[in-house]
Amino acid sequence: MNQVFTKKKLAAALTLAFATGGAAVLTVAPVPGLVAAAQANQFADTTLAVGTTAGVSVPKGASVALTGQTIAITENVTGALSTGQIVLTPSAGKFVSASGASTNSLVLQGITVDSSGNLIVPISTISSGGASTISLSSIVMDTSSLSVGTAITVTVSTSSTVTGLTKGVSATIANVTAVGATVKATATTTPTYGKLGATTIVNTIEVAETILGSIKDSSSATDEITVTLPSGFNFVSGGATGGTDTIGTGGGAGTNDGAITNNVIKYDVTGTGTTASAGKVVLANTNWVVYIPSSAADGNVDATVAVKLSDGTVHTSTVTLFKVASAGTTNSAYTTATTTAPTTFPTFYAGRATQNSGLDVAVRENVGSTLLPGGTVSLTFPTGVTAGKDYTATEVTVDATGIPNAVASVTDSAGTASEDGKGSIMATLNATDANTTAGKVTFKLDDIDLADTAATGDLNVTVGGSAGATAGTVKIGSVIAATTTTPGAGSTVTAGSTLTLPEIVMVENKAGALVGGAALVGLYIANANGAAITTTGATVKAYKADGTDISSTIFGSANGATLTASVMNGLVTFPVTTASSTSTGAVTIKINGLKATLLSTATAGDVTAVIGGASATNDTTPTSDEGAKAFKQTITIGKIVAAAVPSIPAATVTGAVTSQTITGSAVAAGNDQGKLGTLYIAAVLPASQGSGVFLKNSSGNWVAYNPASPAYYASPVTLGTHALSVVSALDLSGIVGTKIYGGYGVGVTDFGVTGPWNAMISNGTYNLIHTVAQ
Repeated sequence: MNQVFTKKKLAAALTLAFATGGAAVLTVAPVPGLVAAAQANQFADTTLAVGTTAGVSVPKGASVALTGQTIAITENVTGALSTGQIVLTPSAGKFVSASGASTNSLVLQGITVDSSGNLIVPISTISSGGASTISLSSIVMDTSSLSVGTAITVTVSTSSTVTGLTKGVSATIANVTAVGATVKATATTTPTYGKLGATTIVNTIEVAETILGSIKDSSSATDEITVTLPSGFNFVSGGATGGTDTIGTGGGAGTNDGAITNNVIKYDVTGTGTTASAGKVVLANTNWVVYIPSSAADGNVDATVAVKLSDGTVHTSTVTLFKVASAGTTNSAYTTATTTAPTTFPTFYAGRATQNSGLDVAVRENVGSTLLPGGTVSLTFPTGVTAGKDYTATEVTVDATGIPNAVASVTDSAGTASEDGKGSIMATLNATDANTTAGKVTFKLDDIDLADTAATGDLNVTVGGSAGATAGTVKIGSVIAATTTTPGAGSTVTAGSTLTLPEIVMVENKAGALVGGAALVGLYIANANGAAITTTGATVKAYKADGTDISSTIFGSANGATLTASVMNGLVTFPVTTASSTSTGAVTIKINGLKATLLSTATAGDVTAVIGGASATNDTTPTSDEGAKAFKQTITIGKIVAAAVPSIPAATVTGAVTSQTITGSAVAAGNDQGKLGTLYIAAVLPASQGSGVFLKNSSGNWVAYNPASPAYYASPVTLGTHALSVVSALDLSGIVGTKIYGGYGVGVTDFGVTGPWNAMISNGTYNLIHTVAQ
């Protein structure tokens, strides 16, 4: 709406009405939106606006600049403001000055402040040729009496003498805020230095105001910012400082170097100009030189930074400048692909060759010049572990993850085929390429061979050599056996008979440990060569940990894998069609029903078999690194005994004679196996004790020998292999020299019948199993 036109129209209509004595009727054509325009203060003559509507942050003080804040009074129509005074009243505090004032057509006589702290803006000439704006800047206030948190508003006072001025309007121009400072190290990483005496420190400290005017600015002070090192560390020299912004009301350099006293350096905040925002300075921008004592502990070195604030308080904080490290190396593993520390370690299988670790071993200097040019850095593997041909030792010259660059060129001294199978690998540092920058030598372990004898558990390599690397071990993985095979209790047979093998249980120690693709597992009866294996009726099945039969998944057949027997060479094999996975979990394989017809010339003793991976159905040497790669084990599957010779070995004795436990065993001769018989345990006292003979009866009591009715230990029994419990935790110190016998007789006994006893004596089926001794 044209406000001037509307006012003139209303005035003319009123004049006409009064001139005609009121006879004329005032009619004003309806103007669209008139009510809404009035509600929006369209008829206000002036508008008050401030540059920062939320108010700028200012500290407490007698003369505080409202930096960045403006106050503007704008005419809505030309000539709205008359001559006179505009009075601007603060809600809290007092105005000190507003030295910056501008207007496009009004004439101001000079801005002053009255005794109440109001800002007086006098107008001597009204505007013409367009609406005008009075803009006030460079505003200074006295906030010394105010509390932190106070909001200051400015109001166009009703005591203003200028007509056409919209009075009573207010706006927020400032907020009283607590002063403060932040202190931090500017480097993204903390440098490390050795205990080398005077050292140039390249890390810097940034000191920044939390709000403009926080940091004290007085050229007469020399300790407005102080930096204090720990005791024993001293400043040798300081560095020039500067800021990307300026401090307080100053401009220019930001600070001057202050005095250095041992471990303290002081700075003076300086400047001459006016800033627009909170500022900062960067200390030691062109390096400090700091003395590092030889007694310094390894670790972070923190400086204490004290900053004087404009309210008289001191802000104190600590900042890490650098680290101190002793000469030596830090030895660690890194993933080859990312050069980061591993979160999980690879699994190595005992008995397998050419296993890739996916890891590097880094021998990293703590400080430069630790590793000696011309020296060697070596990695030594544990027993049973050797390096394959494809490993390398390399210099790392670029490292984006913060690992220091290599200290010297590296010659791979063990990377040829002739070095395969070595228990250690070595890198030689180039004698002409020493560097004072902390560095590292990296061994890439691409090919590692493990024997069956490799110890299970953590696989650690040992760092050594002549170059000065710190001795220690680095974990590069864990060693496990791919499988653990356990047989059930085997039968005892004579040579030339048929042995029924017990159930053989093979358990994977990790899912996927066995290789699939119809790769073979083989079982070879080693010490009964020539045994004929019968697979008729035998089964081999796979199960999950919960017992679920998953033979069809692992072997590709609902009935389990097909067992293939090489009839005359004691070998049986079965294929693993599909390897287990995380979905199946580690599997358990059970083999049942195998029979072996032993040669009549087979040697008495345990029947053992070798189980492992087989390269073919005629492979009689199963290993951990062929076929399905089951871990090679020798298991006992039965026992061969002579036809007429029993086995009654020496007893097992535990504990001192004052509390002794004695156990024995009796294995019947081959021609007695399976017959009914009677077991005996006898003790013969020494001559000093009367040479008496006592037998242990079936109730566990010792009774004197009665030739007419000798007491028996157990009867009837099916002769085979039997345990004999002689005594348990008994004090035998009073019968030292007593001889203990164990044996059996064919036949059964009733009261008064001596047949089994006599058979034992006649056939010699007994033996001395222990003599009591101190």
